[in-house]
Amino acid sequence: MTNCLLVGLGQMGWRYDARSDGVLTHAKAINEHAHLTLSAAVDPCAQTRTEFNQAYPDVNTYTSIAEAATECQFDWIFLALPTSLHFSAFNEVLNLKPQVIVCEKPLAPSLGEASAMVARAAEQGCLLLINYIRPHEPYCKNMLAFIREKNWGDVQKIIVRYGKGVANSASHFIQLLVQEFGMPSRIRIISANELNLADPEPDFILEFGDVNAIFLRFDYQCYALSELDFYLQHGAVFYRAMGQQIEYLQALPDQTFPTVKRLQQVRLESTQLINYQRHALDAYYLLWQEHTNNHNLTNSALCSLAVIEEIRAQLLALNAHNVN
Repeated sequence: MTNCLLVGLGQMGWRYDARSDGVLTHAKAINEHAHLTLSAAVDPCAQTRTEFNQAYPDVNTYTSIAEAATECQFDWIFLALPTSLHFSAFNEVLNLKPQVIVCEKPLAPSLGEASAMVARAAEQGCLLLINYIRPHEPYCKNMLAFIREKNWGDVQKIIVRYGKGVANSASHFIQLLVQEFGMPSRIRIISANELNLADPEPDFILEFGDVNAIFLRFDYQCYALSELDFYLQHGAVFYRAMGQQIEYLQALPDQTFPTVKRLQQVRLESTQLINYQRHALDAYYLLWQEHTNNHNLTNSALCSLAVIEEIRAQLLALNAHNVN
């Protein structure tokens, strides 16, 4: 039996699945996995623990990591906490000598802390996994492979629409693009938008050689947008509906104006994003079983933090310039 400890009983811990038929949370993904057992969960709030136990009556709950550690040895530990708590919680659970730690993204508030966490895990032989879920969703993987194989030529331009913070939301797409194209050669702020947010929401451009990825912020209070458009030489691929649909459009002659090519839909796919945590956990388990390194995903997560830090630095400089 592979014992798992879940630290944090918020949305990603279990609450998203309280109103979902899918597998969106760590608790549900672990609970349905054939080879993992959710043995314990930690949250300081008594009411939260009570509500969790109504859904998971067989899971022991504790107020702290230290309390849980007195009862059981854990092979896998999941950190579903606010980012500000990741560094301290990671250092505490690493002392329990787990084989695997799965941590929510971003890994830490700063690149320095995140790099230290990666180094400490490697020293101890612990597999550290940062929970960016889109690289593991089958249809998203197929989309990226289609683009990588240049079926419709080279990428010409990328447009991302996001809301609810560059670290919280835009980072999903920053990570995907860094994974595919490497670290951007240049980062440019188009518009700072609201400078006083804890998690800023600028419009900005990431330059990947000759390809620009343009990130446009939309007010999350009005509606949620989380979309990614790839414009290719001979078509386009649109990742839409919060990642629940992918539309493939090929440049084909228009019926009315046959000398003109326009984008025409040739395939529309409904993804399996509703089960994203199932796919992520399956990928993590396979890495662990096969003793495969996770360098590509880890490096792209760290590079994403570097991009976010550079964006914040540019915004601070812009704010200081405006004040002066």
